[in-house]
Amino acid sequence: MENKQINNPTRSELITDFVKSNPEYYIKEFQKIGSKPSFSFSFNLYAGILGPIWFGMRNIWNWALAFLIIETFSVVQIIRGLFGNITKDAVEKIKQSNLQLHLEINSLKQLLLIIQIKSMFISEILNL
Repeated sequence: MENKQINNPTRSELITDFVKSNPEYYIKEFQKIGSKPSFSFSFNLYAGILGPIWFGMRNIWNWALAFLIIETFSVVQIIRGLFGNITKDAVEKIKQSNLQLHLEINSLKQLLLIIQIKSMFISEILNL
């Protein structure tokens, strides 16, 4: 009789062996899911709230990384939605600095051109 149990472990034993941590919760959830022939809604609150941390705790690193990237992007978008474009002032200052720099470069080019013209004029006067 004992040999028969070793070859055919119960569903609870299989779940306990597979899950390792908190098997009682998963036994209850799998029984709820398996008891209906149709779709059975289930939601893990901690997985929903903690996302990547929960996946990391379960050693599901591929999913943890994917959800970390998605949630980081989502948080950035939410912050931008709540506070607007917080870099708007910095971008405006950069644009003004670039405009000022271009004006100064053009002024220097004009000054260089004037110096060249005057030097040519002086060299012609000296050659006469």
